[in-house]
Amino acid sequence: MRLSKSKINTYLKCPREFKYRYIDEIETPPNEYMALGSDVHLIAENYAKIYGDNPQENPRYFLDLIARNLKLDPEEYNLHLNSLSSFFKRAFIENDYTLFSQEEYLSDDTHNFTGITDIVLENPDGDLIVIDYKTGSSSSFSKCRLELGYYKMLVESNYDKNVIAAGIFFTKDNKLRLLYFEDEENKRKYICNRELEEGLNTLYEVRKNINDKKFPRNEQFLCRYCTYSDICYKDKD
Repeated sequence: MRLSKSKINTYLKCPREFKYRYIDEIETPPNEYMALGSDVHLIAENYAKIYGDNPQENPRYFLDLIARNLKLDPEEYNLHLNSLSSFFKRAFIENDYTLFSQEEYLSDDTHNFTGITDIVLENPDGDLIVIDYKTGSSSSFSKCRLELGYYKMLVESNYDKNVIAAGIFFTKDNKLRLLYFEDEENKRKYICNRELEEGLNTLYEVRKNINDKKFPRNEQFLCRYCTYSDICYKDKD
């Protein structure tokens, strides 16, 4: 099976949920958090597409225009649009980054892996920085380290470029959590080579378990919020 960071994260959270979602393909209705994330991503995508090569001093004005063109009320997304405005101004005006790519589907045939990069920035030295947007809180950042290494792998397998850093921009609290790829052990600043290797090992371990049809339940507190809980409780092992 061709994997992605979402599939890996789902399997690690609960193999049984993975089976329902990706093997059985049981659809679930979108919830309000999924809808929010989709809308904010769409606004950010359109802004980068239109103004990424033409930086604006007042991004918020243009973000509001984009939201209205998408039939969305800017006031409902006020917090997230303020954060995006700050992010784009820092990236394109203050840091003098240029837009390398945005919302791009990439595939790594070597590891049979795919993913979508929200935005890739190029610094004045020609190195790349991969950023993923999330509408949640930055307190969840520790759970995102694995996927940052996968972004580096994906981009470098498609371009003859060096990805020096990857991070998550959390629109809920306007925080960019960025980690640099250097062989240093300070986890607050870096992702070292050992972590990248562990990420690859996890990828292949998950794939092996899937191929071996290992989908046990991971019974936990979060089960009560799972969209597959009714099916799971009735399912016989």
